[in-house]
Parts: sequence; C-alpha cells; structure tokens
Amino acid sequence: MGLKDNKLYFYLPILSILLTNFLFSIHVLLIEDILGFEYFFEVNLLLTVLLIIILSALAILSLHYAKTNHTISSTQKNYSLSIIVPVYNEENLITKTLKSIAHQKIPGSTFEIIVVNDGSDDQSLNLIQKFIQSTKVNVSLINSIKNEGKKTALIKGFNASKGEIIITVDSDTILESHAISKLCKQFDEGTSAVCGYS
Repeated sequence: MGLKDNKLYFYLPILSILLTNFLFSIHVLLIEDILGFEYFFEVNLLLTVLLIIILSALAILSLHYAKTNHTISSTQKNYSLSIIVPVYNEENLITKTLKSIAHQKIPGSTFEIIVVNDGSDDQSLNLIQKFIQSTKVNVSLINSIKNEGKKTALIKGFNASKGEIIITVDSDTILESHAISKLCKQFDEGTSAVCGYS
C-alpha cells in the first residue's frame, strides 16, 4: 500500500464520526420521545466526545498498521539480482559507476554485476579490469571486440544473467546507496517491472 492510499485512513474515521453521531442523535431522540428523556444535548455531546476519542484511536491504529504492513511487505523478500552495465567509451565515469553499484545497500539480497564492454576504444576496458581485480563483489566481464550497439550489449548481458531480477544501469550513472533496494521493494507489490530514473 502506497503513501497515497494511507489517506484513506484519515477520511474514513471522519465520515464514520459524522454518520455515527447522526445515528446516535436519532437514537437519543427516540429515547426522549419514548421515555421523556430531558438531557438530549448533554448526552449527545458526551456521546460525540466518546465517539471522537474511540474513532481517533482506531484511526491512529489503522494508520500504524498500514505503515507497518507496507514496511513488512516491502522488505520480506530477498532476491538474487543481476545488474547489467553496457559500456562504450566511458573512461571518465565507468569506475565511479561500478563503485556506486558495488556499494549498494541491499539487505538480504545477493547480486552480480555483468559489465558488457561494447568495443570501447578508450581506457574503459582497462579501468573495468582494474575494478574487477580490486573489488570483492561478484563482477563478470563480457568483452566485444567491435561496437555492436547498446541493444546487442544488453542482450548479451541478459543471456549471461543468473538473477531473479535483472537491472540495467547506464555506464555514466552514479547510483545512490539505496537506489537498487528501493527498486526491489516494488516487486513485493505484485509488480513485474520497475523503471527508475535520475
């Protein structure tokens, strides 16, 4: 349940208060007619105050439950991830990009990074190899001699991937530390695909 859906927990109690107060007013009127009850306004005020207290408490509990339920459903599953990075002549940013992926905080989930060098003719390949040697993260390299285009590079990455969820990251993108974790949370909501942008 998203944050927008949580607004429902604010509106329903208000409507419930109005409706219940109306029903109790009718009830008190009936008592007055039948039993000659003389304290209609006092009793009505008391009932209204009690209803506001009770329903407000229910509203708070409902909102707390909604937030708790959303948090549990968003974090209860652990996934294996394949993160594909197609690269062509990105010597200026490729190291920063790979480091930002390697430093992702994804509790409970395992991930592999598949770097597809699409025939780069700058220092991209050397930088990728240096990164692989320096990191403890599972990184594999697919190296193409000639440039075949991003589409072909992604297909090669897809074919080599082993994860339940496949994520593609451009070679000039620097990710925030929880970026991938936020994407993965959406899959617990019955989602088949998630798109993120920066």
